[in-house]
Amino acid sequence: MRTDCIPVSSDRRPARRPKRLLLAAWRRFVRMLRVMEERRLLAQLDERALRDIGLTRGRARFEAGRPPWDLPEHADDDPRRGGG
Repeated sequence: MRTDCIPVSSDRRPARRPKRLLLAAWRRFVRMLRVMEERRLLAQLDERALRDIGLTRGRARFEAGRPPWDLPEHADDDPRRGGG
């Protein structure tokens, strides 16, 4: 069988797509861990610290109780943009 007639594609985009999806999933997972830690720390703040950042105890409890997958969608929370 001759193999020099078989068309071979040099297009590698299909191979990159799973890598991009995996990388996006990894970044989201890392972000979830970071947000979980921030919420845990928020729950530990005293009343003075909460006043300093403009939150009530109730709002801090609400934020701290949010599920890990409930991530803020603000641009300044995106690590690729230097925030967060």
